[in-house]
Amino acid sequence: MRPQSLGQKKKLEIQHHHIICRGDIPDGHKFAQVGHAVAESCEGPMPNTTYIYVLEAKDESHIDELHAKLWDLEIPHTVIHEPDAPYNGQAMAIGIWPVIDRTDVKKVTSSLPLLGKKK
Repeated sequence: MRPQSLGQKKKLEIQHHHIICRGDIPDGHKFAQVGHAVAESCEGPMPNTTYIYVLEAKDESHIDELHAKLWDLEIPHTVIHEPDAPYNGQAMAIGIWPVIDRTDVKKVTSSLPLLGKKK
């Protein structure tokens, strides 16, 4: 008999994965950069209970500003740079590694809109 059947429910720890992408690039580029940010900011498959938030930064300087805040708070994250033209090394997105406690992450992300949401 499984422990859940005995009334010993294990508390489910929900992971939260935050992605931040530039809003000033074409939609096709956004989709690609979000994919890179997801793939490069986690190890292996995530649980199917993971919440994923895809948020929007204004432009590259905003990405740089968010990166600095995440760095200062020691929040693990990966900055995605596009090596090809026309961006030639510009910062495009950030993948914040999945967390269970979002308290510190929200200090950086709470004011960001969802990607593509009309303001």
